[in-house]
Amino acid sequence: MSGGPGEKKTICLVIDGFGYGGVQQSYKVLISEYCKVFSSVYLIIIQTSKNELEISNFPNLKTIRIEGRSLFNLKKLLLLRQILYKIKPDFIIASIFRSQIWSAAMKPYRSKLIWIEHNTYSNRRRSHWWLMKIMSQKVYKIVGVSDEVSELTKVKLQKKCITIANPLSIQVPKHVSNNRSNDFIFVARMNTQKNPHLMLESFAYFQKKYKTNSVLHFIGDGMLLENVKTQSRNLGIYEKCKFHGWLAIESVQEIMLSSKTLVSTSMIEGMSLVRLEALANGCCVVTTNTGGASLFKDMGKYGFFLSAPNPIDIADAMMKSLSPQYWNSNLLSARTNVIYKFNPKVIANNLIS
Repeated sequence: MSGGPGEKKTICLVIDGFGYGGVQQSYKVLISEYCKVFSSVYLIIIQTSKNELEISNFPNLKTIRIEGRSLFNLKKLLLLRQILYKIKPDFIIASIFRSQIWSAAMKPYRSKLIWIEHNTYSNRRRSHWWLMKIMSQKVYKIVGVSDEVSELTKVKLQKKCITIANPLSIQVPKHVSNNRSNDFIFVARMNTQKNPHLMLESFAYFQKKYKTNSVLHFIGDGMLLENVKTQSRNLGIYEKCKFHGWLAIESVQEIMLSSKTLVSTSMIEGMSLVRLEALANGCCVVTTNTGGASLFKDMGKYGFFLSAPNPIDIADAMMKSLSPQYWNSNLLSARTNVIYKFNPKVIANNLIS
């Protein structure tokens, strides 16, 4: 990776809060990697959110917060300009709409600006795309975290967009066994985008048709959590569901290592790190057709790709995923090896190369 301490290189990461779990996780990993090779690393958070970034205290990392909600806040824009011109970073990496626009408007001439598109395009208005198209003339590189995201961004901005996936931050499991319970996992923020209601309907149909002892682990919190619990009671499966709330990645990994299948019923995703984390821990994956899901079309290795999901098809795929044919040593190894394709050091280097 370029930018070693001897070269006195500086990188600045700009983000508009941490309301997006995947974005937060990828930034955490990227900062750790850049702190190892850059003399100075700056994290500029334009709007602090409830989800603060927890990261090791690197001596060459400095965090700067700019509190401001309006896109056209001239005072805050000028403050960002003052900061960037004082830092004069070699690279600026920006994610989420406002951080992208502000960075493009205020970056020093010689700084190379990189935009990263996650799943934040899903609620972007036409005026947002129009403004991004104008400001993209000042951008060095535009990156999508999956082929689907890159293709949409290319069409909207009429500018080249390359695919560089988010990095995986989990540790390689010391031992991955096929001797695990026939349990299922749903890991997500409890909101409309993640579609937990379809998950519950599918699990209810699964229990009715197959009558197994399987448990569904719900991991995550959010505005729909209580609604989801109520729905599970109405469907008669509450006793078969375990609602863990938010868990640290280490605790999530423990559940993945002891369960068979992760089910993703999302309507929209950018890449969905959790699907890759499940594979790295040996799980099968049953997934809807969203951004990043093209990887799972290779059903022989990974699991089941559902282009038009409904509770019946999802339940049937869940049952198939428990079959011994998906738990031989070769397929288990193929799933766990996916982690090496998303090495944080390689991805961090690709972003700035």
